[in-house]
Amino acid sequence: MSPMWRRGLLFVALAAVAYLTLSASPPSDSGVVEAVDSRAPASRSASSKVAEQVNILELKPRRAPADSKALFASTSWALPPKAVAAAPAPPPTAPPLPFTYVGKRLEDGVWHVYVSRGDQTLIVRERETIDGTYRIDAVKPPQMIVTYLPMDERQTLTIGAGE
Repeated sequence: MSPMWRRGLLFVALAAVAYLTLSASPPSDSGVVEAVDSRAPASRSASSKVAEQVNILELKPRRAPADSKALFASTSWALPPKAVAAAPAPPPTAPPLPFTYVGKRLEDGVWHVYVSRGDQTLIVRERETIDGTYRIDAVKPPQMIVTYLPMDERQTLTIGAGE
């Protein structure tokens, strides 16, 4: 097929599409259409079946839902003014003690407490500092009082009754 024929066929196809587009009926008020199957029961005659094959779908206008305008409404994710001015955040607190009680012993009137942190076992006494972060303030069974130094907050660790 020569290029001239191809251009001619393309022009005819383009003209047909333009004609069909411009001659189509104007859309309904809502602009929403619904496809309805117009096929009839199997008892129709042969001429009806041919008509069915030609016009399988018939378009009927459908009303848009009442809230369709809300589909494109703007949404703000900003907090309302009252939520921003809510109660102030609570003051920071010390983290939970990283120590687990293992055991204790009394030697010359001084308690030695065995605690573990991860895979380490430490032996601590009163007035000792651990890693510059925790200070042992008192060892008085059934509790050991520990101060978290960065916040100067006291915490207790249960060590069981004295023997």
